Amino acid sequence: MFFRRRVVDDGLHFNFQRKAIANAEFVIELIRKGYSIPNISRYVSVFTLTESNLGASGSAKKELAEAGK
Repeated sequence: MFFRRRVVDDGLHFNFQRKAIANAEFVIELIRKGYSIPNISRYVSVFTLTESNLGASGSAKKELAEAGK
């Protein structure tokens, strides 16, 4: 994820208490605050889903429940 420094200067930060859902919470907050989120129409990274992905773990489910999402 790439974002302008202005986002941080405006007070938006990752919740480092959450390990599994911090990215999703951050993006949702950006959208709620009205930031535009452009799309890069080329690949800049690769993501592979496996059974060991943090987002599919029990801790991710626990964090989602704690966050009320």
